[in-house]
Amino acid sequence: ASRVHPDFSLSRLKLADRLLLIDSHDLRLTSGQVHELARGMGLSAPDEEHISQLLQQTEGWMAGVKIALLACSRAGSNAIDAFSGSQPELVDYFAHAVLRELPEDQRDFLMCTAVMDHFDAALCDTVLNRDDSARVIDRLTTQSLFLQPIDHIPGWYRYHPLFQDFLRNRMSTEYPDRLPRLHEAAAEAWLQRGEDEIALSHAEKTRRPEFFLEILRKTCQRWSHKGDCSSIIRWLDPLADEVILADRDLSVSLISALILSRRFNQARYYLDASEKITEDNPIDDSTRVFLELMLQLFQHDTDFRLNADQAMMISSSQHHDIRAFALAMLAYHYLLHGDFSNALHYAEQGKVILEQLGYDFLSSYADLILILCDRNTGRMLQAMQNAEHNFRQQQHCPYTPPWINAATAAAVVRYEQNRTQEALSLLEELVPVVNSSCATEIIVYTYLTLSRLLSLRNERTRASRLLSQLSRILQMGNYDRFVSQVVHEELLQSWACKDIDAMDRLAETHQLEIRLNNGTWRRTRPYDEAWERYGLATALWLTAHQRHEEAEHTLEVILGALKRSGAHYRAVVIEANLVLIRHLMGDDNVALHRLKRLIEQYSIICINRTVFDEAPGLDRFLKRCHDVGNLPLPQVYVDMFRECWMTKRCRPWKSARTRHCSPPRNRKCWPCSAAASATTRSATASA
Repeated sequence: ASRVHPDFSLSRLKLADRLLLIDSHDLRLTSGQVHELARGMGLSAPDEEHISQLLQQTEGWMAGVKIALLACSRAGSNAIDAFSGSQPELVDYFAHAVLRELPEDQRDFLMCTAVMDHFDAALCDTVLNRDDSARVIDRLTTQSLFLQPIDHIPGWYRYHPLFQDFLRNRMSTEYPDRLPRLHEAAAEAWLQRGEDEIALSHAEKTRRPEFFLEILRKTCQRWSHKGDCSSIIRWLDPLADEVILADRDLSVSLISALILSRRFNQARYYLDASEKITEDNPIDDSTRVFLELMLQLFQHDTDFRLNADQAMMISSSQHHDIRAFALAMLAYHYLLHGDFSNALHYAEQGKVILEQLGYDFLSSYADLILILCDRNTGRMLQAMQNAEHNFRQQQHCPYTPPWINAATAAAVVRYEQNRTQEALSLLEELVPVVNSSCATEIIVYTYLTLSRLLSLRNERTRASRLLSQLSRILQMGNYDRFVSQVVHEELLQSWACKDIDAMDRLAETHQLEIRLNNGTWRRTRPYDEAWERYGLATALWLTAHQRHEEAEHTLEVILGALKRSGAHYRAVVIEANLVLIRHLMGDDNVALHRLKRLIEQYSIICINRTVFDEAPGLDRFLKRCHDVGNLPLPQVYVDMFRECWMTKRCRPWKSARTRHCSPPRNRKCWPCSAAASATTRSATASA
């Protein structure tokens, strides 16, 4: 038995099963043993909560537990709350049984490294400015001096909490002047290793505000590159306003993070306050204009429009990295307004600069805009390939903001390719990590796509709950276009359930008939995503009530706007619904003609899972046309969507042999009723 490990190797004895090694891990006390020890000492044991706290403080070390029990016998259980390495008995023990026997060099090493919660030899060399830390650590560990290797992290060590507390108190008493320099060196070393939070905690302990702000500027810039808005806000929010506003870098970082996190009121407060600052290094005018426009864009979404003079001013800003930020913002602005050529131009230009500057988050956001532009303009294959490529590129940094951007795009394209299980698994991973600092598009795509997939699997309670959560999130800003997507999705899921009452309630809540009667879709207009989605939802509701002519006119008006803007992807969805309406009206020849023209114009690859789900019934009609030889389809395409076509559900159109479910087992099955009514009208007209 010894405190010191023997000089000879124990490995051969261990391998031969000739050695039983009992070390500090085996000697840690348990809760039951603390009770037994207290009884043996003739003392009353503390309650279970205090025993749990005591075992955490002492890590089961028997001497520490015994000293704590003696303290409790004098001052009650509250003594455990104040128990630390400064306990007189512990101080005496550590000072005489540990430190006094050590050489001066080892004593100095112990006290100086105690400022760090964990360390390896290289870190100690950097902080202490020496080159023999590995040898010193090896000597100390053989003596079992409360220096413990960290499990599963080879080469890393930490001190027992009570011993570390003792060493820190001893250091502040004997060498108080050395502490600030040690914390400063530790802050710079951890910053160099990319451990920003640890670097800042050391920088705070230097008691040098200027040094702390210097480290804070560097970490905020790094967090901006990563898209870690929550860390920026968490560290800057407690600072005094005058400190933030007098520092251009900190104020720009905070205002940008607040905007991207949709905390618009706070961003407005700091932006307004920045105009009153007259000290050195305030926000320059062009940067303030940029931040103002950024706030307006993200808060007011499609209601905000950027004129050419302002765009030029943003692009010419001389503030560090603002130009790159501006390019991404301009790409987003043009994407919102359906100007896909400009969106592509600025996103491609911004991506190059952002990658050069190390802005991983904004670069991934530019990638997302590029994918959305390709998708909207009908370049589906390119969008799919880019989404998968970007996701593979981010596999090394899971759950970071750039990974979230790439994973969302990958999940959406997998769903569109009918790889529903892969998409579902990825979206289930995404939902817990999608937070307020993510782009609103990311939140909406994640929630909507997952809700749709769950609905298709008949998990309608979860699907509905996700839509409700998304609606609450969207209340934080002026997000009419996103709200319109939620409304459309709710109507689609009600259609799938054949719940016409729910569709009527949604139509009344969102005033779809009032909008229709007011002429909202009487004539075409420039591209407007909310106008398009509300119109598609209205057409779906009209179709449910067999008002096919009104639905068709509404969709034709929307189609004209989409074609003029080049939004081919959404145009495919609208045209698919027009095919279905003609089919429901009993005019299969026109429906088939429209479908053939749709495939010729956009190619079969554009008719994906989204089109099938947003034009419910098109998959069956397409398969029927293929089966009877009217519309031969590539076998690879048939195989891709075989799952959709094999799903047993009530068909919302007439088949070749029957005009509706024969006999209709459910009188509320209004899609079949619609088809039957359309057939009756067609037969009457022929007669």
